[in-house]
Amino acid sequence: MPDVPTNLAVSGSALGLSTTAYPSYGMSNAIANIPVDAELVILEPGPNAFGAQETPLGALGDTTYATHYGSLWAACAAIRARAPNAKIVMIGTYSGGPGHATHRIGRVNGQANTMDQFFKAECEVAKLLSIPLIDVGGESGIGYLTSLLYMGDELHPNAAGSLRHGTFDAEELRRLSRRGFFGA
Repeated sequence: MPDVPTNLAVSGSALGLSTTAYPSYGMSNAIANIPVDAELVILEPGPNAFGAQETPLGALGDTTYATHYGSLWAACAAIRARAPNAKIVMIGTYSGGPGHATHRIGRVNGQANTMDQFFKAECEVAKLLSIPLIDVGGESGIGYLTSLLYMGDELHPNAAGSLRHGTFDAEELRRLSRRGFFGA
């Protein structure tokens, strides 16, 4: 039987606590719908925890959805509990452009945090949990200085940005496959 992808993406959501009027938890609530026999789960936290929900950053060692660090940890643990044999891959966040009001580097959010602190949390939690991180913000060419090329509104990918993002992600998954991440 061929593999069937299941899209559980929740547009505009975040993993953890919202300190703004912007709704939260849509992404973490979707974990309960992951097929228990899933072979691969891709988690893309995105910039909403920083820019829209302004989730408190927290610190490495947090394990609840109350902080960004904790929500990354809790989501990965919940995915592992739900689909014990799945390979988990995290897709890292990229910055919106200089003209975007909230989701960009250089801005201090209402919790007195910066987007680079949220990037660092993703890298640290993924590394600590031995989960590969596809570093879109650091290696794909999509980000702050290329927002007019790859984003329709200085945040959400336009056609060129979607192609670049998808091509980059696919190549990173192939790289993981060549290195034996997905097994024999």
